[in-house]
Amino acid sequence: MQTRAWRPGDNNALEELLQQQCAEDLRWPPQYARQQNLLDWLSAPADLHRWICHKNNQVVGHIGLGTPGVNPLELYHAAIDQPEARFAELCRTVVHPHYRKAGVAAQLTRVAIKAALNDKCIPVATVLTSRRGWLQQMLTSGWVEVGRLPAIAADECLVCLLPPAKFIDAVSSK
Repeated sequence: MQTRAWRPGDNNALEELLQQQCAEDLRWPPQYARQQNLLDWLSAPADLHRWICHKNNQVVGHIGLGTPGVNPLELYHAAIDQPEARFAELCRTVVHPHYRKAGVAAQLTRVAIKAALNDKCIPVATVLTSRRGWLQQMLTSGWVEVGRLPAIAADECLVCLLPPAKFIDAVSSK
């Protein structure tokens, strides 16, 4: 599997990936996203960078890096007590259902974290409470919950996460 920067020509393959995802998982993308253009939903928060992972010319994953919203930013700043810190949020991670547990999300996450650090930003993430597996994986790998915020879906919360300290220290010491 290879990871590279997203290009507009990837949109047809990403649309197929999202349709496959919708068919396999009734909770991701969330219901509100399914009522709009899925490609717009996928790209909206990723205002800094986007990548895809492909295997044999098939797109099997996507991740974005974007500017966090105001409310999560307040939580992140309060948690690390560094008012000058800049943050970049890992967002819209989607992996083809047939490639789960094959390291796609981990590979994409590493690329996004590296880009955030290169941009002198602390990588952060928000995860919907219904994405229990993804949330547990993040927490197990050293990410720390700093708070919860209401999500668009009435029965959901966004869990705001800071990365392991080594990533914060890497940016803070520059």
